[in-house]
Amino acid sequence: LPQEENGASGDSSHTLKRRGASEGGIPTPASLGPRRSLRPLAWLSVLVAILSLLPTATSIRFDLGHFSFIEGGGRSAGLIASVAIGLGILAVARGLSRGKRRAWAIAVILFAAATVVHLIHGPDPITVLLSAAMLVALIWFRQDFRAHGDPGSLPQAAAFVPLYLLFVFVFTSITLFAERDHVSPGLTFWGNVETAYKGMIGLDGPYTYGREVFGDFFEITLIMLGVIGLLTFLFLLLRTFVQAEPPSAERRRHAEEIVREWGDDTLDYFALRRDKNYFFSSDGRSLVAYLYVRGTAMVAADPIGPPEDTARTLDEFLGFCRERGWRVAFFAVRESDADLYKERGMHAIYLGDEAIVHPDQFSLEGADMKAARSAVKHVGKDHSFELIAEDEADEALIAELNEISAEWRDGSPERGFTMELGEEVEGVQHDFVIAIAKEQGGRVAGFLRFVPVYGAEPGYSLDLMRRRPDSANGLTEYLISEAALALGARGFKRLSLNFAAWGRLLDSAEDAGLSGKLQRLMAKGLNPFFQIQSLRDFNQKFDPEWVPRSIVIDDVSDLPRVAMLYASVEGFLDVPVLSRVLEPPIRQRVGAEAEQPPQPGPGPPAGSPA
Repeated sequence: LPQEENGASGDSSHTLKRRGASEGGIPTPASLGPRRSLRPLAWLSVLVAILSLLPTATSIRFDLGHFSFIEGGGRSAGLIASVAIGLGILAVARGLSRGKRRAWAIAVILFAAATVVHLIHGPDPITVLLSAAMLVALIWFRQDFRAHGDPGSLPQAAAFVPLYLLFVFVFTSITLFAERDHVSPGLTFWGNVETAYKGMIGLDGPYTYGREVFGDFFEITLIMLGVIGLLTFLFLLLRTFVQAEPPSAERRRHAEEIVREWGDDTLDYFALRRDKNYFFSSDGRSLVAYLYVRGTAMVAADPIGPPEDTARTLDEFLGFCRERGWRVAFFAVRESDADLYKERGMHAIYLGDEAIVHPDQFSLEGADMKAARSAVKHVGKDHSFELIAEDEADEALIAELNEISAEWRDGSPERGFTMELGEEVEGVQHDFVIAIAKEQGGRVAGFLRFVPVYGAEPGYSLDLMRRRPDSANGLTEYLISEAALALGARGFKRLSLNFAAWGRLLDSAEDAGLSGKLQRLMAKGLNPFFQIQSLRDFNQKFDPEWVPRSIVIDDVSDLPRVAMLYASVEGFLDVPVLSRVLEPPIRQRVGAEAEQPPQPGPGPPAGSPA
């Protein structure tokens, strides 16, 4: 994306020239075009690839419309080529589904080759027709393949080829030398070259092997090396651009400035999680905080910046993702903002409700507050309450709070994505407040940490909620109630509590139709595993305002996959192998970065990734 003439990603001033949404180079909904699903083409290509592999796998081929069996003992160059093409198509299918331009070019070559190979070797009319049809379809939809690959993948793929060919030649030469007494005619340099590289594509070299077992083993090994080399080359050529490095200190400072200036949503401060990357708008005034997971840019809440720039920032970010072939998913988007995404061809699906208490109006009086009032009265008998800024905590208190956190997690790592910073108490943030409950002996029984909410209605959002396992019943209700009263006395307007996923689906769905009833049934089925009902009931004790939020995705059929990714990054899904596979690359780097002081430096141009 173009950089503003007088702006940079690290510039905190707001005198930058504002570019219109339709001015040079910046994507708009019209210029981006419809988001056509390329999955049907990808699945059809997989089908043709399987047909290319079928003759070798089953020793059956289609011969002019009827089945005929062929002998499987001898090697056939046509069959080897068919296998190589089939494997190549399988390798590029994922890139085709993501609209990769490079995958499209390779697929065109492979389907053209498949048409010729199956026409000569056979002929196999069904496979020939399907290959030709796929070739025509790819050319017809060529404009839909716009995504670029990893900028560094092309030179790495080019460097891999000679190194791998050298490795195959050395392997061939050493193997033939060890078997030289049973090979005829005598070994030569060019004979070894011909044997190695013809063998990789299933052709015979100049040598005859005296021992049949060795000959079969050696020929199959060369073919396998050819297949492995092809697949590795395609992987290097087509791999997705992955952002694994955390943002620089300069970009983090700029993101923090934007959040402080324009972050009026209760979730905006969580954009500063250390494992999120930042996309800055072309003028540097707005940002989108996202986490890259397995080909998907996962965004928590809406873009942050001047309200009039939200649509343009969203268009720029969607264009940025499309250039890389990434899918996009927005989580906890305000339901009132759903139309902004629907205008861009995306789909909004109800995710849950955020519980927001208004401290300036909060009171423990009334029948609705009976549960909270009872908890405050019970716990308050032998506990004291204190509300402090985080940087007011001394080292001993910080150590005690983090000890409680470690005891609460019981060995589990910090997780979260939407409403959690995922870091311990450090005692350096003046904007954070900590609500502390102490027993009569002075020991901390539990605490809450809140991060700031800026804007016209300032307040706080709950980040950490920790208590000792042996603490008094009702301690959390006590802390929330006392914190709401204390913040209300200081004039704050909002206090965001937990997010209740699918909460309203547990209400009566008699008027919601079949879809609503099915969703309610699903929510009730998941309730024992995710504590949907109990979390909603807990928040209801404080008589909150319920703010509905949605998940926004490109393709509704992608919902199960996105839901699994979301559950993984939030920490709901804890399967040993699967959780490791789904762990975002940047999270693997954040721990190492935290051990070293950040090194400030110039940030990349505005409108570029971290």
